[in-house]
Amino acid sequence: MAEVVQKNFMDARRRMGVFSMTEDKENILLWSHYAAYHNGFCIELRTDNTFFSRARHVDYDMVLPCLNLLEPWDKLIKHGVAGLLTKARNWAYEKEWRIIDVDGVGAQKYPSEALSSVILGCKMSPDNKKQVKEWCGARRLRPTLYEAKEKEQEFGLDIIPISC
Repeated sequence: MAEVVQKNFMDARRRMGVFSMTEDKENILLWSHYAAYHNGFCIELRTDNTFFSRARHVDYDMVLPCLNLLEPWDKLIKHGVAGLLTKARNWAYEKEWRIIDVDGVGAQKYPSEALSSVILGCKMSPDNKKQVKEWCGARRLRPTLYEAKEKEQEFGLDIIPISC
């Protein structure tokens, strides 16, 4: 019985989609981990809409969440989603928020008006900068464009406005 429940849970987990966001656009570790060592870019989104109303803050803990595979299916899914909202305390610097979509694997569209700005990484190639600037300039609702610059006297980034 437990094997069947575990298989059903794992099948359900494979159908789930996870959209991750952070509160901290200036964190140099996030730029290293998630923006190809500062070669990528960051999009800043307005979250005052229904798409982002589903976002939940990630909890950081030292104890793994525990699932009771003998619970009713709806409780198991609820606790499984809660497990997807828990990470090791070491990751707390990420200040992460997630949207968990139970049947949402694959790309999904957020409202176009939610895109408020784009921040270019401090090590982004000139060709990639040009391409992102062109993409921003071609949008009906143009996002504000910024570039990350390394601080001169300390570890960190300054986010500087630039033009398309």
